[in-house]
Amino acid sequence: MKADNRSLRFAPALAVLALSLSRIEPAQAATWVTNGPMTAARENHTATLLPNGKLLVAGGYNGSYLPRAELYDPATGTWTLTGSLNVSRANHTATLLPNGRVLVAGGVNSRFADAQTTNSPRRFYRIRSP
Repeated sequence: MKADNRSLRFAPALAVLALSLSRIEPAQAATWVTNGPMTAARENHTATLLPNGKLLVAGGYNGSYLPRAELYDPATGTWTLTGSLNVSRANHTATLLPNGRVLVAGGVNSRFADAQTTNSPRRFYRIRSP
């Protein structure tokens, strides 16, 4: 029986992959650290990792729909208010764009119970490095 040439082409790649996987060491145990509190507790918000290493948390709900956005700085463990959405919202999306802006779109709020009625972008955030 002849060997299939297609199978033989992938054999070296599979061998390298198997060797690479065998060298992965178990991750060290992760620990949780308590940092400073956010300026407002929230749920159903978005969290977007920015190119500068900071985390943008926007919108959400805590008994009312929130328009505010906060930046978390992992270097200092602190939260800072950074602006507000034009429309309060929760259950929305936040997408980091190639130019460094964050597009916030969709979601719900007290005026719009249907996410489809708020499916247009309301605000861009341009994050400036200090």
